[in-house]
Amino acid sequence: MLSHGVPRVDDRQMLSGILFVIQNSLRWRDTPVGYGPHKSIYNRFIRWSRLLDQ
Repeated sequence: MLSHGVPRVDDRQMLSGILFVIQNSLRWRDTPVGYGPHKSIYNRFIRWSRLLDQ
């Protein structure tokens, strides 16, 4: 897989960000910076939830 120069954020960090957003009823863009980019957290959530639907 080709890299675009940006390192992938750790899955555990993404999961923590997803849980933080859900538990606190936040918008994705209100995710604290420490969890990684909010767009990446959202995209990972969408990707993982689609995998569960299969």
